[in-house]
Amino acid sequence: MSSLKNTDESVYQPKQEWSYKARSGEEGSSLVICKVETHSEMGTIVHVTVRGLNIKNPLQKTGFSDVITHLPFTEAAIDNSVVKVLSKNHKLPEDLQEDFQLAYADWAAAFEQGKANILNSTVAETIDYIESSINSTGE
Repeated sequence: MSSLKNTDESVYQPKQEWSYKARSGEEGSSLVICKVETHSEMGTIVHVTVRGLNIKNPLQKTGFSDVITHLPFTEAAIDNSVVKVLSKNHKLPEDLQEDFQLAYADWAAAFEQGKANILNSTVAETIDYIESSINSTGE
């Protein structure tokens, strides 16, 4: 049985789109809340998709990625990142919804086995880390 349970007890709710303290050059990016869950030991987990990014990515034909389809954050990390609600009924395009569901399912399976974490850094710090990981030698 899963230790993750959907919740509506958070200020963050699915379909909300938020502006956040973005990295330089990504001020137009936003995050969309896709799922909110609780865990008995970890507390509230806010799952987001982040769009409008400019992540250097040599694995992409364009050399850049503009979306991260799934990131699981603590509620405190989201509190430290968001600025204001842009929309309360934002619907992701079908392809991003599907990508989120697949990425979430992979994460949830790994989380239940103790092999996946919840992010406690800000959204911008997390994106910096991802970009540096993608571009480090040896990847």
